[in-house]
Amino acid sequence: MTTATNNCQRIEDAVILAADRDERLDSDHLPKGLLEIEGRSIIERTLEAFSLSGIKRVFLVVGYHADVISAETRRWQSEFKMDINIVLNSNWKRPNGVSLAVCSMALGGRPFLLSKSDRLFDWTIARDLVQHGAPCRGACLAMDTNLEYVSNASDTIKATIDPDGSQVTAIGFDLESFNAVDTRIMVCTSAIFEALAAAFSENKFRVTDGLAVLANRGKLQGMPVNDRYWLHINTPETLLKAKEDIGEKDALVGA
Repeated sequence: MTTATNNCQRIEDAVILAADRDERLDSDHLPKGLLEIEGRSIIERTLEAFSLSGIKRVFLVVGYHADVISAETRRWQSEFKMDINIVLNSNWKRPNGVSLAVCSMALGGRPFLLSKSDRLFDWTIARDLVQHGAPCRGACLAMDTNLEYVSNASDTIKATIDPDGSQVTAIGFDLESFNAVDTRIMVCTSAIFEALAAAFSENKFRVTDGLAVLANRGKLQGMPVNDRYWLHINTPETLLKAKEDIGEKDALVGA
């Protein structure tokens, strides 16, 4: 993995979006990021992956049962040796672009690694994104081009990547033709916030809407995950699959 030549800043910041509620996974009224897989929560596994990737500061966006997640912060800081900052999104029922937007000031213009609190993934994906970096005034997404096992469900983010496999030319939930899907693990520059503002002005409030703005500007890159493991945990069935998979995947932290 080569470092992007147009990434002039080392990436030491990360954002985890953990504000929303998924009623399909509302087990004992816990935020989904606190659901456990073999004794460790999804957020803990994400934090360890980020720590191994060289991240020093994490901005954890909370909303639904914010106090429950916030109560874990001190323990996580001690375990993972990172500065973990709670960012409250009081509008957590809105789409996830609102959760990302509340981090703009805290990040101070620095590039950052981004994931949601419902992803289980090979930690080397995060490492390689950090090493790759983001294009100037753009973003780079970890993309899966192996569509054999990818769901075409309505919550799958589809994308079109150009033939050399680096430039994302279109992204969205409703693409009829696509050759990759977005894992929702990415590195971004502060340009994502300008792109989100442009999307918000059109009453589009998802992170993906901001990414579509960057794609239209030629500022969205893709990094293939190359058969590495990732899973979107958004149903009881995918949570069960995560528990089944955890002991079989050597590069899953905590396995």
